[in-house]
Amino acid sequence: MLVRSFRRVKWQACLRDPECPVSADAVTGDLRTTDNALSMWEITSFTDLEDAALAILTKHEKPDAVDLIALDEMDLTGLGLRIKATTGDTPVPDLRGTHRDLVSLTYGDLHTVASAVLNSMRSGHFKRIGKREKLRMVTEAVRTGRVDLTALAGDMHALVAQALAQL
Repeated sequence: MLVRSFRRVKWQACLRDPECPVSADAVTGDLRTTDNALSMWEITSFTDLEDAALAILTKHEKPDAVDLIALDEMDLTGLGLRIKATTGDTPVPDLRGTHRDLVSLTYGDLHTVASAVLNSMRSGHFKRIGKREKLRMVTEAVRTGRVDLTALAGDMHALVAQALAQL
């Protein structure tokens, strides 16, 4: 499975209606590409979502809640999308090798990915991580040495440092 963050609220309206057009904001915001590639994190199953979450959450400067979606890698490749292993930009060293990019994407491919997002939502392969859980996960990763506190930025650095001082 491949995981990325998204804003569930922008997709929610189309969950029950397969004919519902996905909003442009959902596609341009949540499926934003760089060099025609879409960044994702690989996990073996939905039960391993916390690993991908940690790779994503440790890059955030704010402790805001985040929604994550897990897409079936085999479904994506079966639809003709190409996946390339790349080194991930995350403060979690042991997760850098789990980064994947959907590459050489076209306008039409974004429609395919948007459909995959809706299918994953319909299958329940998404999760909201609230502020408290996010802070707990990142704090635990720093406490156990999985993440270096100095690699965190902004409010996350300050809040994790404060949480560690209270342990």
